[in-house]
Amino acid sequence: MLCYLVRCRRTGRVGRRLKEVVGQMLAVDRRHQILERVADQQTIQVGELARALRVSDMTIRRDIHRLERDGFLRRTYGGATAHL
Repeated sequence: MLCYLVRCRRTGRVGRRLKEVVGQMLAVDRRHQILERVADQQTIQVGELARALRVSDMTIRRDIHRLERDGFLRRTYGGATAHL
């Protein structure tokens, strides 16, 4: 748990707030997971990956764009497929 101080906008009081640090995955690890899923399933969906990896759809889209640019997979509408 990460603890930090916050000031209430309405009252001006200072208090502590706990922020749970959920297992944040590095981008390189996330992209590796994406490539493993594409290798297993041949096609993947953005929404499924976002839920499974606990990140936003936009994060998955950026990862897929990067992996396509690097020649590892091919983007499709709503997901990606294995690069043949």
